[in-house]
This record gives sequence, structure tokens and C-alpha cells, in this order.
Amino acid sequence: MLAAGTTTVVDHAHMNYSPEHTTNALSATVSSGIRSVFCYTPTARIESWNPLVFNNKLLEPWIMELFDDLATKAPFGQAGQVTLGFAFDGWVLPKEVIMPLIAKVKGAGVEVITTHAGRDALHGWDPLVNKLADWKILDSSFLMSHSCGMDVAEAEIYKKYGVFNSSTPDTEMQMAMGPPICFNDELGMQRLSSLGVDCHSNNTASIPAQMRLVLQSWRCINDETYRVKQKIPRDVYKTVEEAFNLGTIQGARAIKMEDKTGSIAVGKRADLVIFDALSPAMTCAAQQDPVAAIVLHGSPADIDAVLVDGRIVKEDGRLLPTIFDEVGQKVTGSSQMEWTSIAAEMLKRSAEIKKKVDTLDWEDADKTTSQRFRVDPNCIVTSL
Repeated sequence: MLAAGTTTVVDHAHMNYSPEHTTNALSATVSSGIRSVFCYTPTARIESWNPLVFNNKLLEPWIMELFDDLATKAPFGQAGQVTLGFAFDGWVLPKEVIMPLIAKVKGAGVEVITTHAGRDALHGWDPLVNKLADWKILDSSFLMSHSCGMDVAEAEIYKKYGVFNSSTPDTEMQMAMGPPICFNDELGMQRLSSLGVDCHSNNTASIPAQMRLVLQSWRCINDETYRVKQKIPRDVYKTVEEAFNLGTIQGARAIKMEDKTGSIAVGKRADLVIFDALSPAMTCAAQQDPVAAIVLHGSPADIDAVLVDGRIVKEDGRLLPTIFDEVGQKVTGSSQMEWTSIAAEMLKRSAEIKKKVDTLDWEDADKTTSQRFRVDPNCIVTSL
């Protein structure tokens, strides 16, 4: 059973500690085989873990020098499946710093600029798009993440400039951001919405799981309006096809790749996800309604094969060996690596990180982090 390949924006915000970190991350992205946008990110770095101290030099000279170098080499990979994007969250910097920065990025041919948006205690209460529109830099190259707390007036700005949003149900519903906006009919943002995976170290990285979560959560929200009036809706809210589209063709539209991927059509790239219709989860359901089977029952365990640009990267339910480029070979000392070896290395690095975390003075780290992200500690409460 075929499904169009989903497309991912890759934001390596926390990897931009040095030129080497970034080039290694880019090499890993290319080696993974995924068609993606590598969003280069100026980011605050950590100077010390204990005590926790941030390096707030967001735009040291090497950062944009490296961006310039990457821009001359993009796209990346043998088939050019990785393009260069930009991610930025430093909107507290002066306008006279940000304006030429964004002009430089757009001048380099970047088509996707991603940032976080929303109205809450973490992101603030003033819509970011208002500032960007006032500065005359807002356009359809911007891709917002979350945008929870949006009102109708803010939604109209998104529509005016053709700005897409990526809803990440797992994160948004766990971190008190509010319901994902993609299925909120009052806002009318569905045609400018896609689905994403945010913190895959904390949440599932499964796009079908995000489809299922956002669909069923909004059905619950809609049903409550009937329940309080002692009624039951005759039809369920939203369809499985609408949820499926959010995770496939809408993702491609959000990152300007609708002509290449996101659906199966003549002239598009052969980016395909092949589900096993006879897996324990999919049997019978796939024979009745393949789309419903994916949205309501599917998981990565049901994926038999994956092709990117016609090249097989997963076969018979197993990831094929990762083939490294020159940079990857230098880092790993090998031309390729099986997934089991990659997983073993990840477990090793995870243990090393945990040792650092265990040394933290959490009370001090909490205070420092709140100050760094300008979160009012009085907004964080244990109960109301």
C-alpha cells in the first residue's frame, strides 16, 4: 500500500556550537537519505553546565560566514535532496540587526525561514507576525511552528502573506501551549497548516501518530460543544483524509516542495512510503479504507519500505545501511554503518549527556533558563 512521502524541515538549532558541529550535522542529514530542508540556525550556546551559563553571542562572525559558505554549496547530496533553509528565534535583537540579516538570507536564495510563534507565558503575548509585518519582512518564506493562542485577527495576517504553520500536537498538548490550530474552523488556518514532529527525544517521531492525535483531539473538542447541550453530533468532526493531507501534501506545500513530493503524481520525485497492508495493525482496515488504516492504525512498524528519489532506504521493514559522505567517513571512520551500530553509539552518547545533566544544580538552572527565555517565574505554578 503506497503513501506519498512526507517531507521534513530539519532545524539543527542546538547543533550550531561550532562550524564542525554544523557540517557534521549536515553530513548526517545527507547520509540519512531524507528529502529535507536543513535550517541553519544562529543560536545561543551553553558556556558552562554547572553552573548553567549561556553564551548569548548569537551572531559571532563565524556564524554568518559559515552560512555564506553553505549557501554557495547548496543543495546537498547526490540528488540535491537537502536544501538550505534558515531558522531564527532572536527577535529580541534590535531591528537594525535583524533587517539586514533576513535580507542576506533571502538574498542567498533561501525559500524557508522557520521560527517559533505562539501566545503564552513562554513565547509572550504579542503576535510575532505583527512585528514582522510592520518591519515589512513577512512573506510566504516564513514557516511558523505552533502558533497556538492565535485569534482571528492574527490568522488574517497569516492568510494575507501566505504564511504556513506547522502544528506539532504532541508537544503543544503536553507543554500547555493550547490546542493545535490546524483544525480550528474559527481561524480557518487548515489550508495553511501542516503537521510536524517537535522534540523527537520526548515525543513520537511518527507522522501518522501526529495525524491521529490531532484528529481525535479536535473531535473531542468539537464533541464537547454538543455534550454540554445534551446532544451528540451525527457525524464525526473532520475526516481521516484531511488529517492525512496535513501530514503529506500540506507538509510539502509548507516548505515549497509541492512540485517535487507530498503526493503521487506524474513528474514528481519517487518519494514513497510503502505500508504492509497485512501487518497485524493494518490487516482488514487497509482493505476497507487505506487512508483510514494509516491515520487510525498505522505506525512506523507497519512500514515495509521507503524510497527517496527512487532509492530504497528501508526494505522488508528494516533500515538499510547508512552510506556516509566524506565528512561522515572522517567522523565515523567507516564508509557505512548498520542501524544497530548507530543505535549503540546513540545510547553511549545519551549516557554521557545524562552524566552532565546529573551534575546540574536544578534550582539554579531553572532560574537561569527562565531568565534566558524571558519567562516570568510567577507564570509557572503547580496549581490554580
